[in-house]
Amino acid sequence: MGTSIHAFIECDHTPDNDSPFRPAGDGMLEVYAFTTGELLIPRDYDLFDALALGRSAQIAGGREDKKLPLFAARGLPASLSYAVKQRYYHRVADPDYYEKGRFDPVDAWLGSLPPVSREQALEWIAQGLAQWGPVEQQRDNVAWDLLSNPAWHTASWLTLTEIYRALEHFGLDVRITSAEFMAALAAMTGLDKHYGAGRTRLIFWFDS
Repeated sequence: MGTSIHAFIECDHTPDNDSPFRPAGDGMLEVYAFTTGELLIPRDYDLFDALALGRSAQIAGGREDKKLPLFAARGLPASLSYAVKQRYYHRVADPDYYEKGRFDPVDAWLGSLPPVSREQALEWIAQGLAQWGPVEQQRDNVAWDLLSNPAWHTASWLTLTEIYRALEHFGLDVRITSAEFMAALAAMTGLDKHYGAGRTRLIFWFDS
């Protein structure tokens, strides 16, 4: 079975924020995804390893050349766009789940993960297969616990500048990566020019 990447571009839209992806003086942070669905980037194992050792981290012995990425996997940041949350986490469905409210119709369009029972969630946690996420607060004081998908691994994020540095560290030329990946970088370049340097990032994780 091969390794695939799941990726989103996120933008910091926080007004008058001098520190990208950090709360402004009023404590607010506005992070939005560039698309509501994943970027479909073809398998490229050298690219995956350059980004976060996405392929070799799951293979006994790792890479033959023992090359490590410039930036170790960071996990997901604390503040995430709605689109990323819906794809990375399951909602935990307690007995009153459907009394509290169903998924909004937009969730199916976003490709959100299905809810799981608390029993299943606790089993995955006990087996070390998943981790609790932040509590998802919805309108009318309705809240759900979130749990990562057991298939996801090596989550991380990189800014545009960091991506180029990571590729250079691995001796990769962006021009020989897939057209889809180059298009993603072009989109990040345009967004950085509009919102400010460092105010876009590539959020990604893998499954094997």
